[in-house]
Amino acid sequence: MAQTRAAEIGRGLGALATACRADPSAAGDRCLTLSGPQGSWIQVIRGPGTTVNVAYTGAVEPGQRLRDLLLRLPGLEVTAWERGTYATFAAAAVPDEVLIAFLDGVFERVLACPVGAVLEWKVEEL
Repeated sequence: MAQTRAAEIGRGLGALATACRADPSAAGDRCLTLSGPQGSWIQVIRGPGTTVNVAYTGAVEPGQRLRDLLLRLPGLEVTAWERGTYATFAAAAVPDEVLIAFLDGVFERVLACPVGAVLEWKVEEL
């Protein structure tokens, strides 16, 4: 796991958790957007479960792609996708460490984000 990437993902998830605690009724209305090089991005919404939206340029069904790359989260399923544009996944709620490892793997193996690349993040209202 690239330490810089994982650390930024962790900081972003921490900021999302803080924003959700500040107004629990709006938790599902807040999103963490992580941006990497070459237009790579991932959005995360935490609520009763976890929603992950990814810039997905692949032609292979995204759930199959994640299985092929051994990237897993409990209950992970594709809820929407548009070939060459994005993929949205729903999963069970998981500890931050598990989600950080998954998101880091997606950046590295799906989005080809180079090791050592610096991510930017922001918490947004939907």
